[in-house]
Amino acid sequence: MRQNQKGSGALKAAARGVAAGFAVIVILFAAAALFVSLGKLPEELMRPVSLLCALVGALTGGVVAGKGVASRRFLAGTAVGAVMFGVCLIGSAFAEDTSFPSRWHLLLLVAMVPGGAIGGAIAASRRSRRR
Repeated sequence: MRQNQKGSGALKAAARGVAAGFAVIVILFAAAALFVSLGKLPEELMRPVSLLCALVGALTGGVVAGKGVASRRFLAGTAVGAVMFGVCLIGSAFAEDTSFPSRWHLLLLVAMVPGGAIGGAIAASRRSRRR
């Protein structure tokens, strides 16, 4: 007898959203690092550029997760942004020698969670236009 696995589809969509978001972050961050190494972007701008990469990655993850669920796309996008922030927070806790948490972590929170929520809202608005 097959059990109802309604929640597993949402979990898979969220996992795809998180993976897509981090893939976008890695690609954008690598491009920014390339520009820094070529001398076309000052190294002092890497913090704001990495914050922008995090915002775009969370936005992309929210859109991907929102497209993968049947309802509550905004909530799915918000969850993806929160998970991505949590992963970044845990990673930075082990990687940084500075104070933890810092102002930088607050900026990441402000960029990633609303970014994921906006991505989910974009997915919801696109789905409703197609009907």
